[in-house]
Amino acid sequence: MASKTLDDLVAKMVAEGTGLTRPQALAYFEKITQLVIEFLEDGCAVNTPLFRVRPTIKGVFGNYQDIFNPAQHRLSYTMCGGTRMKPVLKNVELVKLKSKLPFIESFFDGMSRQSNTVITPGGNAEIKGDSLLFNIDDPGQGVFFCPETNPKTEIRALAFLKNGIKETSFMIPPLEAGNYILKVKTGSARPARHPTGKRGNPKISRKQHDKRESLLRKSAR
Repeated sequence: MASKTLDDLVAKMVAEGTGLTRPQALAYFEKITQLVIEFLEDGCAVNTPLFRVRPTIKGVFGNYQDIFNPAQHRLSYTMCGGTRMKPVLKNVELVKLKSKLPFIESFFDGMSRQSNTVITPGGNAEIKGDSLLFNIDDPGQGVFFCPETNPKTEIRALAFLKNGIKETSFMIPPLEAGNYILKVKTGSARPARHPTGKRGNPKISRKQHDKRESLLRKSAR
């Protein structure tokens, strides 16, 4: 979703033909802002065609005799769109955007010939998914195995054999026996984590992939 700032609004306001200058537009905005703040500080709600805002108190009052206690209550604001905003929703066109974050669909262990369950150190492995392409020369990117007992420890895979958008293959690094979280880190802000759990765990939907840390059990051999 694209976002706009005050500078974008002012640039539109002072476009050719409006008769406004940038200092004038900024002055109008600042004056309205000051007045809204002043009314809220006086305990008033502010209702405009663009928005509605009012001061509120968050917290629970046990009975009628309770008074405001900063340790249990806090002042806040409730804000929503005004009457001019409601028709806007009818004009918004929904477009499904493809995520640029890495996504792991499956992990295949070449030595054991098993998927999503076993890791065999020293063997070849394959990951399929989407947006998996990373910079092999960047040590901060690639495929990583993180011990369940110490998730912050990242053990990078070795000898990448294939590095593509939909698929990557590599050699599994030396690992001690235990459970591991599998990650793919690219140039995006958030890494992909393996979407399926141990054998027998129920499958999860695509919407849950970035919320679940799933485990792979390393082969004992």
